[in-house]
Amino acid sequence: MKQWYIAIGVAIVYLAISMAFKAWSWSWILWVGYAVYRFTESRKSHG
Repeated sequence: MKQWYIAIGVAIVYLAISMAFKAWSWSWILWVGYAVYRFTESRKSHG
């Protein structure tokens, strides 16, 4: 359950930064990278 709090917190920070810097054009790359990283980490811990 803790992972959900982290994910929501990260999403809020991401949205705030994207709005502040109008960084939508490139910041999605960071989001995708983070999602892939989280996915591979969770796969490793379960495997």
